Amino acid sequence: MPPDLDLKRLRVPRLTLVYGTRDEFFTPKIVTATDARLREHKIAYELVPFEGGHEIDESTLQRLT
Repeated sequence: MPPDLDLKRLRVPRLTLVYGTRDEFFTPKIVTATDARLREHKIAYELVPFEGGHEIDESTLQRLT
């Protein structure tokens, strides 16, 4: 979630955040901060980690569909 995204305006029926456990951009610190922001705004979401980096692999994509 970009830090400049206005979560007060975010209205989605379902939010899924997918990230690689070795992602150099979506670090554990950012995961924690994102979780806090979403909870603060009472936005329900599912967090789906996968073994990998910044690019989603095919098996993870298939699991999401």
